[in-house]
Amino acid sequence: MLLSHLYGQRRKGSWHYFIAGLHERNPLAQVLKEYRQIPAAGHLFAVHYPEDEAHYLALDERVPHIEIGAV
Repeated sequence: MLLSHLYGQRRKGSWHYFIAGLHERNPLAQVLKEYRQIPAAGHLFAVHYPEDEAHYLALDERVPHIEIGAV
């Protein structure tokens, strides 16, 4: 419901695109299929500094969080 409201508000503005993305295994990804879309794909990399190796090794099979940004 929140996504529907936000989408409706943005369509009334001067924006040309509304970008949202979820990992394909995220159960909420089904909701995005209800909206017009331009399919996109990419690669997900895990990068770490040597002092953060413990965090890297702790990664498991949970669905990753995707951060979409623009510069």
